[in-house]
Amino acid sequence: MIAALAAAAIAVIIAFVGRPPSEPAGREGRPPLALDAALAQDEHAAALGEGERLYVEGMAAEALAAFDEILQRDPDSVAAAVGEAIARWPAGTTARLRTLASANPESGLVQLHLGFALFWERRDTAAVRAWRKAYELEPDTSWALRAENLLHPTMARGRPIFVSSKELPEELLEQPLAAQLAQLEGRARSDGRAQDWVAFGVALQRAGRPVSARGVFEQAAAISPDDPEARVAAAIGRFEKDDPAAAFSLLGPLTTEFPGEPVTRYHLALALLWIGGLAEARTQLEEARGAEGGGFYAEQAQRLIEELDRAAADAE
Repeated sequence: MIAALAAAAIAVIIAFVGRPPSEPAGREGRPPLALDAALAQDEHAAALGEGERLYVEGMAAEALAAFDEILQRDPDSVAAAVGEAIARWPAGTTARLRTLASANPESGLVQLHLGFALFWERRDTAAVRAWRKAYELEPDTSWALRAENLLHPTMARGRPIFVSSKELPEELLEQPLAAQLAQLEGRARSDGRAQDWVAFGVALQRAGRPVSARGVFEQAAAISPDDPEARVAAAIGRFEKDDPAAAFSLLGPLTTEFPGEPVTRYHLALALLWIGGLAEARTQLEEARGAEGGGFYAEQAQRLIEELDRAAADAE
């Protein structure tokens, strides 16, 4: 899991460094569908996931049938109604989503997809308003993170995730994310160790719940203020694209407070790369790579430097 998280962060960064997007999304074909059913706490999660898969694979009619079947069983399923509206594109999609938005004024999921439909109609200003509303309505969701990507197209996708040096038990890694979350929360509340709270926070980040992750990381830092990993996790958890300074104002001082700990420089570099600060990030990575004692974060810094060099060579 540690290697997978580090690799995922590197992949996002390299894609961004290689070719930053020029606009929020394309307009070819059909608007996207982003129910993130696998992350949702929904009784119809499996059926929603199947409908989403069908749509993504280009089988809109089959996806429509799947969503209609859910709605026959549960007419109040907002996610199925969103899927049904998108699968009908362009036949009444925007009107259906506007009706859904009126009936569900607190739904960020509806606003995200209303923004997609408006953008595909080349109504960019209205689309941005919908995405902003999606982000503000439900900030602790994966669709808020998707909206944030669209509102900040010149930044790398997603947010930097804290990369912990401590691996989770194998038996836990084999379980679904929802089960991992439940067990990690139970372990953190039972044992009360900072590293258990950090592990829970990382899982929350992976589940698309950045606000909850931030609170959990701050709990870890409060329990163990002398633990550099807990403090750095709390700092990186404050990263938001609207206000990256909230994270940098904590990460920067941590490099002084923990001068020999490469975890601080490595994550400061990640945050810098997320906003396009390539040169300064490389300086931080080289500091992390050369830290006395080396270790996990020095190795990760080396890997990221090598990937950045490879991306630069490919771009020439």
